[in-house]
Amino acid sequence: MGAALAVCAVGIGWYGTVVYAELSRKPVYAGLQYIDARYRDRHLTLPAKATGTNAVRAVAIGTGDDRDPYVWIVPTLTDAASVDGTFRLGNVVRKTTPCATLRPILANPATQPAAARYLRHNCRP
Repeated sequence: MGAALAVCAVGIGWYGTVVYAELSRKPVYAGLQYIDARYRDRHLTLPAKATGTNAVRAVAIGTGDDRDPYVWIVPTLTDAASVDGTFRLGNVVRKTTPCATLRPILANPATQPAAARYLRHNCRP
């Protein structure tokens, strides 16, 4: 009986952790989706900065894809549940944003290491 209660307690704890993690990420992704919808059809000078719902602040870099031109990334937050540790929408197909233009963002002490890695890896030298 004690082992069954322990397994049940661990299961409930794990489920609560998963649900909390999922719910805590939603406002950030909602902010990114708002920004993406607002700027998708606009011509932006990259990197571009925007603020979405829930005060989410994001930076855009180019994707190299005319149909989906921007990757929006939140440089000041880390998403432990994502593969690369970033809160972002979109994927870079071809590196189009010059690395030199990202220096102020990369030099900002609030920029998280995962976001800095992503930006450095996906800019054009």
